[in-house]
Amino acid sequence: MSLLRAFALTFIAISIFALPATTDAATKQEQAEAQKKFEAALTLMDKKEYRPACRLLEQSQELDPGMGTLFRLAECYEHTDRLASAHKNYHEVAKAAELAGMMKRHKVAVDRAAAIEPRVAKLQLVLPEVVANIAGLEISVDDVLVERAKWQTPIMVDTGFHKVQVAVPTKPVWSEQAKVEKEGATARVEIPASLAEGVSQPTTGTGQMVAGLVVAGVGVAAMGAGVIVGVLARADYLSAENRCPNNVCDPEGFDTRSNAMTQGDLATVIFSIGAAAVVAGTVTWLTSPSGDDSAKPEESTEASLQWSLSATPQGPFGTVTLSW
Repeated sequence: MSLLRAFALTFIAISIFALPATTDAATKQEQAEAQKKFEAALTLMDKKEYRPACRLLEQSQELDPGMGTLFRLAECYEHTDRLASAHKNYHEVAKAAELAGMMKRHKVAVDRAAAIEPRVAKLQLVLPEVVANIAGLEISVDDVLVERAKWQTPIMVDTGFHKVQVAVPTKPVWSEQAKVEKEGATARVEIPASLAEGVSQPTTGTGQMVAGLVVAGVGVAAMGAGVIVGVLARADYLSAENRCPNNVCDPEGFDTRSNAMTQGDLATVIFSIGAAAVVAGTVTWLTSPSGDDSAKPEESTEASLQWSLSATPQGPFGTVTLSW
């Protein structure tokens, strides 16, 4: 082994063994610093100096996240008019405690959240339907994206100013500063309908209508295939008549009839699946939004289907009844 190669291998070995020790030392240092800030924050809270205490607790939580620190931070937020933040933290503590099996702490956190909930301020987005229907629309509050499902639900916020932004594709971002004056209050943010001007709206229900027609078409094809299989089953059944006088068959006639009956059963299954697809496709098509539902009377979309198919010595017979 060359001297250079031996030196390289030694250097790699030293690096590998030294890395975990360095990482552990850094983690312990962060934990020690987090604990120091946590204790200092509790001292400030005892003196009712909550704002600097909250900053220290935030730093401690960032260095070494912990359930206890998060709970104390929620308490601190309560004293600095940040009730929404406190409510959020209590819920996070409750979830963590439940997962850890710490049910006493879970109950305390849940009770604390419930106690302050009526006092939490809220933002209510007033969103015109024409804007809500814009494809790709995004709404954020304080740079945090709001889920579409929560657009109509009051959003818990701390008192003070909040930035509401609405991003419409191909248009400049619309924004507004909303202020919540006091705890328990709800501030309404009116989002202008003009944001939808010049924006092409998707054709409502087109995709659903197409899907319904496709499914129904496949169902019709399957029903046709079932009828064909049934006709073939009838032909095979009739071809065995000469070998089955008085319904007593020789071996070849018995096999032919058995195959015909099996084909008849298969025809029933295929036809049934096709009929079900026709019903599903029809209902999907009927219930698709038309884009102007207000101009049309309400119609029932309940559908029912009855059908029967059997292979007999006289051939396959079937009936289909569709109603809605």
